[in-house]
Parts: sequence; C-alpha cells; structure tokens
Amino acid sequence: MSCTECGRCQDVCPAYATGKALSPKLLIMGMRDQLLSGATTPIVPNAVTDDVVWDCVTCGACMRECPVGIEHVDHIIDLRRNLVMVESRFPEEAGADAARRGSILESLGQTPGRPAPNGPTASREGVEAGEPAPDVLFWVGCAPAFDERARKAAVSTAKLMQMAGVDFAILGPREACTGDPARRMGDEFTYQRLAGQNVATLNETGMKRIVTTCPHCFNTIGSEYPDFGGRYEVVHSHGVPGRARSRGQARADAQRADDHVSRPRATSRDTTTCAHSRASWWMPWQSDRDAPKSRAATFCCGAGGARIGWRKSAAGRSTRSRVREAAATGAESARVWRAPSAR
Repeated sequence: MSCTECGRCQDVCPAYATGKALSPKLLIMGMRDQLLSGATTPIVPNAVTDDVVWDCVTCGACMRECPVGIEHVDHIIDLRRNLVMVESRFPEEAGADAARRGSILESLGQTPGRPAPNGPTASREGVEAGEPAPDVLFWVGCAPAFDERARKAAVSTAKLMQMAGVDFAILGPREACTGDPARRMGDEFTYQRLAGQNVATLNETGMKRIVTTCPHCFNTIGSEYPDFGGRYEVVHSHGVPGRARSRGQARADAQRADDHVSRPRATSRDTTTCAHSRASWWMPWQSDRDAPKSRAATFCCGAGGARIGWRKSAAGRSTRSRVREAAATGAESARVWRAPSAR
C-alpha cells in the first residue's frame, strides 16, 4: 500500500531490463489494485500472470532501491509457494529441470552434493560424529557433480587449501543439497526438510568453519541455516588464494560486506598468485575495469531464483546481456565467451 509508483525497482530489475514480463512496480500495483477492489479471485493469474511470478531471479535489486521498503521478492516467493504447494502448478521448464537434476520439487536432496570421480581431495572425507573436527569443512555443492568446469574449480580450491596447510575435510555422501533451489522455487516443505537434515549432520560433526565455492550455498548456510539451529562461520572460496599466499592463515575474520566484492578483484589483479590458481581456479582477467553494473549495484547473471537449469531463450537473456558487458571491459576471459553469447 505504500508504493509511490516511482519505478526505481523496475529500473534495476534484470528481468524487466531483458524484456521479460516481470515489472516489480506493476506487480505491487496489481496486487494492491486487486486488494482495493475487494475481489476474491486468486492473485495469480488475475492480478498478475504466471510469467510475472516465475520471471523473478530473486536477486533483491528491487528491494535495495525501494524508498519505502517494499519487499517484492518475499511477495513473489509467497505466490510461488501457493502455486507449487497448493495448486501444484509450475512452469514446464521447472519440471524439465527437476527431471534432469533428480527432481527439484520432490527429491532434490537425494542427489548427493559430491563431486564426480576424481573430484576434490581432502585431508579426509566423511567426517563422522565423535571424530576430532578438522579446521575447515569444504562444502563442495552439487554443481561439481554435473558440470566439468565446476568440478575443476572445486579441485583447484581443494588444492589451494592443501598448499596453505589447511586441515580440512568434505562430507562426501552425507552432503545433501542445501535446499536453496527448492526454496526459491516455492517448495518450502522440501527446503525445510533439507535444511534440518544438513544442520543435524553439521552439528554432529562439530564443524563450525565452512568454505564453499557456490554463492547459493554460501548464502543459504550462512544466512538462513541459523533459523534451524545451524550457526557457522561460512567463507566463500574467493578468499582462499590470498590465504594460500600466507600459509596456514585460512581462518576467516569478521569481514565487511564489501569484502565479498573487493577480495576476488584483489586476487585477480595480484600477479604473484600461484600459477595453478591463475590457470584454473579464477578467471585470468586482464582488465581492472568493472562492468557498468557491479558491486552492490550488480546485475544477475540469470541463474538466480532456481532458474540455473532453465533452457528457454528468455531464461538466457540476462546471461547474454551480462556476457556482453563483461566483453566490453576488455577482459581476456570475456573475449573467450563472446562468440557463444551471440547465439
């Protein structure tokens, strides 16, 4: 009801900017108009269409810009929960992606989040209750089990921690999906089941410090698991190369939010970084220029909101837009990807 119709949310929305149906401004106005009309028909598809609900990548840019504190993403996730859990209605793309990944909506947690054969090596694998806990748990995530490039990143991260002399372990088969895709898709039941399962496992092992390469796992474990009794120090792997240069200092200190964007930039500019990490852990950027949308005002790559496996052209518009912006900075790795982005 407090919407001023200023349009700031719409201006920064990656879905709206790439031609999708979603406008955060019109979403809020449509819901408000239906409320004021006294209509008792469902919000979807009467106030807003299905496409509007599913176009959101849940990046939160709209909420960051809103001058009156409207929580657009929370409303959208609530609408998805009703569609998925009450009406059993979701896009065909979501169903296809669920089938590819072992069912996002039904049994996502049954796919162990462990790497493919020849994946990351650790000081030990499979920390059990009662064993002395190592310094660090490497939360591998599910991507290395499916994607060769993600597997290489996981292996490189593990090797960097070995070089730094870090005592770390991985859970192996006991590591399940964090539940992030399920929550963003509106399947809150599956998310809470997975979150409870993972928190119980982590608490049994006594692990308190976790390193992960996945931004979704980073956010879910660090920001959302405390609601389920899981309080851990979660560190993104972009901080590992710097710590590898000062062996044994892998323990994370409390960091300002800005460090999440400044630390990887410092790493990519540092020519003293070990050859292995520059070769395969981090993209060898050759430009210090940022893309026009960066840091706190960044632009989603298109994989947010559980849309990472969606294949339709609309789902890829944000990705292509982001790649073009990266190529315009003159970065070497961006030039490698320029040809595929033009498809």
